[in-house]
Amino acid sequence: MKKIFRKILIMLIITLGLALFVSNISDAHAASIIPTDCTTIYTNANNDITSDIDNNFGIFKFKNYGNRFVEVALTATSVKETVYPASCIQIKDTNYQLMKKCDISNFNTLAINSDGSNYMYVFLPSSGTYYIDVNYDMTNISKLVLRVSIVNSFQAFNMFDYGESENFKIDVLHNSKIEEVKQFTLLQASQFKIETNVNNNSASYRLVLVRLNALNSEEAISSIINIDTIGNYSTTVNLIEGTYCIGYYNLNIKNSAIDLSLTRNITSYGSSHLIPDPDKKTPCGSQITVDEKEINADSRSYRQNTITEGFTRLIYVNGGSNSRLNYYWYSSNENVAIITDYGTVLALPINTSQETVKIMAIDKNNMSNCYIKEFVIKNDSKTYATDPIDINLDMYVSPYKYTYIDLSNVDVPINLLQLYSWRTDDNITVDGWGRIYARDNQLGKKANIVGTYLYNEKVKIHVSVLCMLPLSGYELDYEPNLWGGIVENNVNCYGYALNNQLDPKTSTLWFKQQPGEFANAETNDITNEVAMYNAVKADFDAYNKKYGTNLIFERIGKYDICPEGTYKVALVASTIDQDYHWYRQDSDGYWSHKRGRLPVTRYDADGNLIADPETCNRDTYDIFLGFYMISPWNNMAISTMSISSIDDFVNEPILGIDSVPTISSHLVESIKVGMTIDEVSFNLGTLGYLSGSGAIIHQYYLNDGRTLIVHYAYDNETYVISKIIVD
Repeated sequence: MKKIFRKILIMLIITLGLALFVSNISDAHAASIIPTDCTTIYTNANNDITSDIDNNFGIFKFKNYGNRFVEVALTATSVKETVYPASCIQIKDTNYQLMKKCDISNFNTLAINSDGSNYMYVFLPSSGTYYIDVNYDMTNISKLVLRVSIVNSFQAFNMFDYGESENFKIDVLHNSKIEEVKQFTLLQASQFKIETNVNNNSASYRLVLVRLNALNSEEAISSIINIDTIGNYSTTVNLIEGTYCIGYYNLNIKNSAIDLSLTRNITSYGSSHLIPDPDKKTPCGSQITVDEKEINADSRSYRQNTITEGFTRLIYVNGGSNSRLNYYWYSSNENVAIITDYGTVLALPINTSQETVKIMAIDKNNMSNCYIKEFVIKNDSKTYATDPIDINLDMYVSPYKYTYIDLSNVDVPINLLQLYSWRTDDNITVDGWGRIYARDNQLGKKANIVGTYLYNEKVKIHVSVLCMLPLSGYELDYEPNLWGGIVENNVNCYGYALNNQLDPKTSTLWFKQQPGEFANAETNDITNEVAMYNAVKADFDAYNKKYGTNLIFERIGKYDICPEGTYKVALVASTIDQDYHWYRQDSDGYWSHKRGRLPVTRYDADGNLIADPETCNRDTYDIFLGFYMISPWNNMAISTMSISSIDDFVNEPILGIDSVPTISSHLVESIKVGMTIDEVSFNLGTLGYLSGSGAIIHQYYLNDGRTLIVHYAYDNETYVISKIIVD
């Protein structure tokens, strides 16, 4: 019953397959039914399929691993002459669709054997299951063998095995087959002349040279040569290191013989073209900058070929293209020394007193230019205990993000973080890849990290890490001297946050600039984040409209990085004093602020440097409203030393005196909410001490021992009393 079912299934597949083949010959990806009742065969084995052929047809599947060429061959044994008609072998992909023999542009030959040929070469682009349909007349056939042979490299060519200028020849194939593909591997890039010689000048064929790509590449193969030609053919190609397949298809005249060869082509060579560490004016490797740092600069080993294990020399190319990135670099022994894409030779640890290694440079634009230089790698008997090399580095990190240790601006043996063993004793972590991770409890604190060089233990890198909220690179330097003198007496925390001292309309010092004042959009609800945000946003919108600028004010997360041209500020408020206050982040990561007419400082109420305005001691400012990114206004007085009198820059009187004034308690009854500053000054005979940080708040002592605090708000282009407190 099973055999009958199998015959029915096979006949159905044959019928569908022939219908699809006839009607969709131009569509190799037409839908197909994947067979379930087929025989598994194995690669690189002679699979006897005689008993698996029913009604002269059989389907066989095999597993493929990777992208590669295979030769599929069918061999029949008979007492009579065997023949192999066209289409008796067909190769299908994982989806049971008929494949091309080689899936490259303009090559449409399907994976079907030619008439009279019992074999074919097919490229399998990926891992998976592939299928072979065998449609063969079994009359008088005593045995039928199916073989799938993997085409492996017949040789791996190491250019270091040949003379520096040797134009050696590789005979790839010589036969009279209809098609054949060979595989070879190049360990280094080089230029080759490709030649075919055909004993019949009328014979046509397709010559193919492809490079097998890595499995994660977008394309399984890259086409180097893909051409229909007649008779002899010759061309020159540049080939980078990798695995290649070369061969031909569709030889149209039987018994024609083809010779195919590759000849290496060298036109320029010589070790004198490679110059390591040329002089003290040119950047050199760490053999010069680190290991020989204590030696007089004129006595260091410039242009030499010896390298201490763990250190580097930097090779420059004299002649041809001078950019090191225009060359492919190779080492003859990567257990002794490796070479980077930038022409940097790194000497690896060795167990003998010294080893030799050759370094090769191949010109990417003309691979016939090949330069080789020999280096001597020396064992280092010195240790950290006897001859320490200490390298110091300062850097900052932000909480809750991985930050790589940055070795780009210090002289180290080599800038590869994984070649150092990193450790820290502080409340901060560092992994084997040199990534630092901190939490916000580290803000404002320093941690010490030590990296011991794995390739030479006498070298240690000491990293002092300061944890700060992230910087954009556009923060302003902390320069309190720019905010002294009469600027100190007039510009408040809002002006400091904006980096703004002058009213752009009048070019005079802007006394107590208030959020929303520039746009006539001030708010009395100064402890409300939305109200304050809208007031400041209105200032920026009005400024941009008036002056055609594109200054930015937006909310931002605490741990986010500000965009180009902006820095971070923070806004807090006091429910006790009904006051607000601003902080701004400086270029070194710390935060500074200016309270009223007091000097600029970067210390909090406990006298500690401010690393986080959200968690520092802010005195009475009990509400944290948020972080913001801003563009600075930069309307600054030229120099406080150039101000000859207060009238040069100030239209308003100086508010505030050196000490809190004392007034008679009965005068308190003369001031009411809504009175202007001028009216208060007239009634009380003086103005109080300017005690507010953001808003205008004046303080007085009463002669009965109480304190008078007067809050002002902006109203109709002047300041009026908004609140009176007697305590």
